[in-house]
Amino acid sequence: MSTIMSDRVWANRYEQELVFLRRHFHKYPELSNEEGKTAEFISKYLVDCGLEIHESLAGHGVIGILKGLEGPSIGFRFDMDALPIEEETDRDFKSVYRNKMHACGHDGHMAVGLIAAKILSQMRSRLNGNILFIFQPAEENLPEGGAKRLVQDGKTLLSGLTGIFGFHFWPALKTGEIAVVPGALMAAGDVFEVEFTGKGAHGATPQHSSDVLMMASNAVIALTSVVLRNIEPGVPATLSVTVLEGGKTANVLPANALIRGTTRYLCRDFRNLFPEKIKAVLEGICKAYNGSHVLNYTYGYPLLENDFRMTQIIKACAGEMESGIDVITEVKPSLASEDFSVYLKTTPGCYYWVGCSREEGNWENCLHSPKFDLDESALKIATEMILTICKRFI
Repeated sequence: MSTIMSDRVWANRYEQELVFLRRHFHKYPELSNEEGKTAEFISKYLVDCGLEIHESLAGHGVIGILKGLEGPSIGFRFDMDALPIEEETDRDFKSVYRNKMHACGHDGHMAVGLIAAKILSQMRSRLNGNILFIFQPAEENLPEGGAKRLVQDGKTLLSGLTGIFGFHFWPALKTGEIAVVPGALMAAGDVFEVEFTGKGAHGATPQHSSDVLMMASNAVIALTSVVLRNIEPGVPATLSVTVLEGGKTANVLPANALIRGTTRYLCRDFRNLFPEKIKAVLEGICKAYNGSHVLNYTYGYPLLENDFRMTQIIKACAGEMESGIDVITEVKPSLASEDFSVYLKTTPGCYYWVGCSREEGNWENCLHSPKFDLDESALKIATEMILTICKRFI
């Protein structure tokens, strides 16, 4: 593919539109499986760019196909959904909706995808192959996610891809840094729910109850030790209880309580270890309090493992960028999970992180924070990266 103008010049030319698109998506966020208006906006934009459009995949997913001359096909995935978070920034484009916010950079991902499609559509006659722009809903909807359904709904479209690629804006990296790492990069993520059942009683007569609140609260404490006492220190894994529900009034000991949580791990062996150890802990606690429990453990996103050959190619692409990117090749894998891993089960590819932080070590600006905001100058870097990858493959 000959770009006539350099990738950096192309990205710079559309910088204002990149920012506009990102701010539009940020201002009007939609939660997982509710991305209808976002999908409509994306579809119209891609149609205006002359792409072939396939809609309503996995609910609100959109795939735009840019067809060039005969050659291989590659795909890029961009997630669409926002989070149920009340935004606490003072930006003039902050979310107009209560308890809905793009706090994970998906607004930026979509903006980059649209501008990359627009730029590449102007090079159609020089493309030696096809490019799929995959806009996926419900990435945040662990454990189901949107990728599993989109792979199923878009099976015919996605079959035969030479490679598939994705990225995430990463505030732990400074703007101007891109991390490209082979092998495990992001954790497998599962979820669990436990329903406790016992005898309820008056708050004045706890001796007549099974005290399910004690069961649940002891379970919260005991479960956190599963990692400490069953996994070698230094091995990346975690178990977090994130929901505790039970009781409605001050003078009633309830008969039911519930906890929910998540497990994350980078070692496949832990896939079976976690449910086994959780079950053992719960059985001991419930026996002590004469209660019972039902454990529902659901496997979620698989371990995200980059293909070695594809990672080497993407690393070379990052090194070729005219923006003078600092390519990071060794990073600590994240215990966050990402359903891009589903695509990598059937298609070789690479997922990379694009730095978006103006200042190092500002943890208030971390992903999923109500104060999260990315450095918008990172948008053109991410766009240039996609153009460079396309130049290598198409």
